[in-house]
Amino acid sequence: WARTEGYDIEAVANQQMAASRCKQAVQGLFLDRFKMQSHWKKITNSPGYELRVASKGHKLKPVSPTDTGCGVHISWEGQERPCDRYQMPFAPKRGMSMTELARLLSRYTSQYPVRDLTGLSGEYKIDLSFTTRSDNLEYPLLEKALQEQLGLVMRSSKGDIDVLIVDSIDRPTAN
Repeated sequence: WARTEGYDIEAVANQQMAASRCKQAVQGLFLDRFKMQSHWKKITNSPGYELRVASKGHKLKPVSPTDTGCGVHISWEGQERPCDRYQMPFAPKRGMSMTELARLLSRYTSQYPVRDLTGLSGEYKIDLSFTTRSDNLEYPLLEKALQEQLGLVMRSSKGDIDVLIVDSIDRPTAN
């Protein structure tokens, strides 16, 4: 059931926290709601991708403090994800960090992780339209779209990743 049923979980941290602390908080949430027992495992030399700035430089526009509205437009084969899918509490996503973009791109790379090695900090406006199917000639393949539209490159690589291993899980109780 855990692979076929979907659940929406909304959680907001009351303060900034390090990634290691965030992992612990997420584990605690799943322990409380799903009685989930899990642990993290480091996988070495795992296949994945690196996201880097192209040799001619990036084409990204940084988000400015005066920007309002949605600055993130990502379309897979003409199906744009609504801006509220990237929503922060009660405000559209004005931009995206390269770490967030790399994490999102992992959804389109056969679940292989994409690591941000761009060296870029801050948030940028993202306008990206692509396909992952070589038989779809209407849209550029992801790798080509990244380079042409954003000035980024994504290349195969191997590296260390942390994976959450689920040992046991129960159906959640009602709120």
